[in-house]
Amino acid sequence: MRKLILTAVAFLLGAGVLTSQAQAKSYSGDTDTDILMMDHKVLELGDKYVAILSSMYQEEATRAGTLGYHSDLQDRDVQAQVARKQTLLSLQDALDKINPKTLSPYTKVDYYILKELIGEKLFAIENESELSKNPLWYLQAVDAIYDILLKNYASAADRQRDALKRVQTLPQILEQGKLNIDNPPDLFLRLAIEKAQLAYSSFNNVNFMLTKISSDEYNKDQAKKACAAAQTALKNYADFLKDIMLKKEYVDFRLGEENYEKLFNDVYQQEMAFSKLKKALDKELENSKKELIRAITPVIEPTLTEEEKADRTDKKGLITIFPQDYYKAVSTYTANPGAKKLLDSYADTFKKATVFFADKKMFPAGALQVVIAPAPKYLANKLTPISYLPPFPLLNKQMGDILVTMPKATDKELLAARFNYGLIKMDVLEYITPGKNLMYSISTEEGRVLRKLSNDPFFINGWVKYALNLAATTEYFSSQEDKMNLAWFNYTKALLAVAEYNMQTMATNYTQTVDYLVENGLKKEDAEANIDYLALNPLDAVAYVIGAQEFDALKSKYSKKINKELSLADYHEKLLSIGRVPVSVLDDAMAKEMEAKKVESFFNMTYF
Repeated sequence: MRKLILTAVAFLLGAGVLTSQAQAKSYSGDTDTDILMMDHKVLELGDKYVAILSSMYQEEATRAGTLGYHSDLQDRDVQAQVARKQTLLSLQDALDKINPKTLSPYTKVDYYILKELIGEKLFAIENESELSKNPLWYLQAVDAIYDILLKNYASAADRQRDALKRVQTLPQILEQGKLNIDNPPDLFLRLAIEKAQLAYSSFNNVNFMLTKISSDEYNKDQAKKACAAAQTALKNYADFLKDIMLKKEYVDFRLGEENYEKLFNDVYQQEMAFSKLKKALDKELENSKKELIRAITPVIEPTLTEEEKADRTDKKGLITIFPQDYYKAVSTYTANPGAKKLLDSYADTFKKATVFFADKKMFPAGALQVVIAPAPKYLANKLTPISYLPPFPLLNKQMGDILVTMPKATDKELLAARFNYGLIKMDVLEYITPGKNLMYSISTEEGRVLRKLSNDPFFINGWVKYALNLAATTEYFSSQEDKMNLAWFNYTKALLAVAEYNMQTMATNYTQTVDYLVENGLKKEDAEANIDYLALNPLDAVAYVIGAQEFDALKSKYSKKINKELSLADYHEKLLSIGRVPVSVLDDAMAKEMEAKKVESFFNMTYF
């Protein structure tokens, strides 16, 4: 196996050097030999990272579309993890020896992307101890099976072969988990038990999908046997985790202030001093709370009885409105398409939004495409009915998937509460256009591989919040319901950011954090679901707030050029075509993009 991996790495590096040479030759901003040499070193390290991804992180490589073993699952044994760590540390050491000031502006951005990509993986290995402390890591192998079955990136025969191989390998991965897991945090353990049980109960979906794309009876029989074995392994894994839960000592899941700061400043390379972060989050929360109260007051006040008004009236004679009143306000909007027409409603709303923003020349959404379909049971999400799958393979596919967890047709209460037309509009804006799918689907050149591999939360989440608030400046967002829903979105992101900061720095524990969210307006079940998510995805909520501020500042910088030299849609196309770069270098990257002229080269479209 090791020989096979080394052979593959050598092949990928050989292929990658050609890409690096092409990029190095295409840059002509400064022909200084030293700059070209240093650029070439960064590009070579980028090629090595892609090779590592393809040979050691096969599940991630499938999503990215890099050359690799798409029928393999990522080994989760001790030796494989040690090999990953040593390889990544070697790559990091080589990168640290390069002074970014000696690089061309274009390559400097790739340098920081590579620094972040390596840092994320090392942080997961060293600080989150995924091998022994994260039982959910092993269940990501189930996600990798769905990745192949849900995306038509290859022929049916190839997808059937690759998915079947992964199903057959799943029991081995879960056995590795049973060998490696040692007294994990209680929260991670509870969530892993829930996920393992859900995977077990819904694994018939895998068998159904495998059978559907197979035309060979032998393969269908193999799939049936493999799925049965995988289900048994999932049940045994869930039972194993339950036994640990009964015997274990309490272990805290929180990172602590030192690790949280390291993630913020070192891994994600935020320029803001960590000491100023809490103040910035508190300010955002204060402002967003005022906006929420302003938005829901016209809806709530007419619904109050005289007695309620009397109870809420303060010494100044003003009626007090609370954030939790949003739930009552949103319940006054009950019009919905019903379960049968739900997907059609998402599709129609998407089409209207695309036409509107293209006509307004606000976002480059004219040719945007997306698949909207029911979500498999396994992808059920406590936070939202939407599961979003970005376009992948990212290197050659531009269409994402919106998977909706469908309610029962008889559940009138849920349909009214979660699938009214206003909330469907918010879903479309957040996940399709101008949100995540637009961001992922703006085409970039084949040579800019690192910029497609980057998964920077400050860029991704920041773009979503920035784009929604910008969209709200148009008549598309003119109704009281729309304003109220957006105000709730902004308020909850700010509230969760403060809660996440306090929790991960150990100022509050899990129970205290849930209580804080409930006291400030969230229902208890929503508070718990959000905290579970943020425990597994530290800085996710913070990234919405800080990332959006970066996008706002950048737009202000170029405000004079927008509408004079280029439309807002053109500006956003340039911005998104940069790739998901660390926001600390977004300004520099955009400066070069604004100056760039597009030129066809023999190898690829590039910029100089």
